[in-house]
Amino acid sequence: MRHRHRAQIALFSCLMLACGAVASAQSKHASLGDDQFVRQALVSGTQEIRQGGKDADSTNAAIDAFAMRMVKDHSYANTQLLALAHQLDITVPNGMLPASGAQEEAKGVQSPPVSNNQPNPKAYFAAQVADHKKAVALFEHEIAHGRNPQIVAFARKTLPVLRSHLQFAEKELAHPAH
Repeated sequence: MRHRHRAQIALFSCLMLACGAVASAQSKHASLGDDQFVRQALVSGTQEIRQGGKDADSTNAAIDAFAMRMVKDHSYANTQLLALAHQLDITVPNGMLPASGAQEEAKGVQSPPVSNNQPNPKAYFAAQVADHKKAVALFEHEIAHGRNPQIVAFARKTLPVLRSHLQFAEKELAHPAH
């Protein structure tokens, strides 16, 4: 009886160690939801970089300033997220932009309505509001439901920047600068 009890304790201890090892290994890798977040955030960021590169030469000062900010901020975020994806062995789509060269990459990107090759400010900022509402919701969802602490930390760090983009675009939509 005593040997049977020791065997049960030994078996239980091995199971607990194995469960702990599995949990530790899982915490180093992203969950399926985390993987999807990384891919969606990278695609969204790349779209902002490409569109910003295309719109950075606008004659509208507000669009020009906002577009340059999109390239800078989203390039920085994508660089960080691509490094994190690599570290966590997350497969990402080809063509994700981490840095400069966005203006050259912008060719062929669908733009908001234009007149005389310039974006319509109201349409431009309406599209930016819609895009950034989706991005904010994506990042808030990851913060609330993400399982990988590194990815959640990235989302938490980046969310205030996305919110500031949204606030600026909403302000320009409501009260366009002349």
